[in-house]
Amino acid sequence: MFSKINIATISITFLAVYASSSAQAVTADLSVVGTITPSACRLDVDSGGKFDFGKISSDRLSADKGTSLGGQTKGFTITCNAATKLALHAIDNRVSSVALDAWNSAGMGIPTTTADKLFGLGTANDKKIGAYSLNISDTTVTVDSASAEARGLVSTDKTTWSKLSSGQFYGGTNYISWSSTAATTTPGSFTSIAGTLSVGAVVNKSSELDLSEAITLDGSATLEIIYL
Repeated sequence: MFSKINIATISITFLAVYASSSAQAVTADLSVVGTITPSACRLDVDSGGKFDFGKISSDRLSADKGTSLGGQTKGFTITCNAATKLALHAIDNRVSSVALDAWNSAGMGIPTTTADKLFGLGTANDKKIGAYSLNISDTTVTVDSASAEARGLVSTDKTTWSKLSSGQFYGGTNYISWSSTAATTTPGSFTSIAGTLSVGAVVNKSSELDLSEAITLDGSATLEIIYL
């Protein structure tokens, strides 16, 4: 009886070792993931970004050319929780409504031959209401609260930058950033940027509008921060 128990024990032990040595390795795949996010930045425009031209009498409108409504300005600030390299980009939400001929005939001082340099004021009864420009004056901008040497830059591809001249946003086709000094065209990293946005608006020729009822200017644009 004793020997039989020993044989059984030996046999079981041998089989266990054999099974262990012949089994395939068991594997498990691992992945290590995460996202490095840019520093958070906030963009604020005075008056909630609303440029209100008030009530405009139809008697004021010209029948054969666009009518300038003049300009308005609003301050803007960008604040970041760490030094961040960024650009501003403006998207026209009424891009198909730009009344280019009205703009060019109104004598606004910024003539253009392409509608993508302007923003639309919406439509009324399928008629284009007008157009407006959106600009940042380079002389009004300060970075990190003090740098008088900061220079505005402009790009169409976020790679090649040149000196900002007019400060004009194009309706979705350009980007505006700032360098730390006037000697470079490379965007800098800042924790705060402050400046002034200006809007100049033109209403279409009265002959192009249905003036039998009130018309509401309906310009809409999205100003967004692009992290570089």
